[in-house]
Amino acid sequence: MYKRLLSNIFFVLLIHGLYSGTSFAQELPDPTRPPGVQDSSAKDSTRLKKWTLSSTLIANGRRNAIINGQLVTIGQVVNQAKVVSIQPNEVWLLHKQKQMHIKLLARDIKDFSPTAAK
Repeated sequence: MYKRLLSNIFFVLLIHGLYSGTSFAQELPDPTRPPGVQDSSAKDSTRLKKWTLSSTLIANGRRNAIINGQLVTIGQVVNQAKVVSIQPNEVWLLHKQKQMHIKLLARDIKDFSPTAAK
């Protein structure tokens, strides 16, 4: 009975140590970070991007974009923002009476127009 009690206490302490060790490890600062530099991970987690532009397609009178994995065209709504304009490298959105734009990275832009082939 004494062995069983010791084994139960050891098990409880072990589990408690694992859980408290995990939460303690998450609170440790990065020792390689220079002094005075703010932790960007805390800032980034509170300011999540609401819209991510993956692609635009402008051809045959159509203007489409893929925002947050959703195919949209002008006038449609994605994540509570109305698509106002679709350009080859950016999309303009209207959200809460404010216009904003999201851009593709320069390395993602491909020009398949006939003038680009020359």
